[in-house]
Amino acid sequence: MAESKNPQLLNIDIAAVVENIVAWIQNNLEWLLDAIATVIDFFVSNLEGLLLWLDPYIAGGLLVLLGFWRVGIGFGIFCIASVLLFWEMQLWPETMSTVALVLSASIVAIIVGVPIGIAMSRNDMVERLVRPVLDLMQTMPPFVYLIPAAIFFGLGKVPGTIATVVFAMPPGVRLTNLGIRQVSEENIEAGLAFGCTPRQLLTKVQMPLAMPTIMQGVNQTIMLSL
Repeated sequence: MAESKNPQLLNIDIAAVVENIVAWIQNNLEWLLDAIATVIDFFVSNLEGLLLWLDPYIAGGLLVLLGFWRVGIGFGIFCIASVLLFWEMQLWPETMSTVALVLSASIVAIIVGVPIGIAMSRNDMVERLVRPVLDLMQTMPPFVYLIPAAIFFGLGKVPGTIATVVFAMPPGVRLTNLGIRQVSEENIEAGLAFGCTPRQLLTKVQMPLAMPTIMQGVNQTIMLSL
């Protein structure tokens, strides 16, 4: 009997295609990758230096007070126990390095994500284009993003920050878009009746009314950065 052969409709070497794309990016966009790496490394390193410059007692006290103020007594007690544990295990420098990376990733994700959410709320075409990208970003595990980040930026703080930003950014984008779109037509018409320009309508009417929803997105972004 003749051997059956599976039909090959597409004879594409996926590995070669990906390798060529990576090589092209590294050869032609090296200036952009270096600029991104320099900015992120400068931001993370300086924030880490600031946290390490603070006296451990002052930094630990601020963390405990923040826990008491924002959450309550229970979380404040948990912060006290955590700070004491880090001191006892002599892991304070490593703890501050982790805090610096998480804070940096959260800030970058918010700075980039909120404007994208605003653009989505103001243009349906932008929303249709960005939404599948956000779905993909939330579907993949965060460690998957470390592979391309390490390829383009090497090892260190920069790829970890970028992978965290990519994974944590979608909730901020989605909830910013949702909050602005949920502003009622009555409020928008009232703003237009008072002569608001499109920018004034966004900054003085839509953004303030959408702020609770936007802050939920910020909260989710910080949680995912952890």
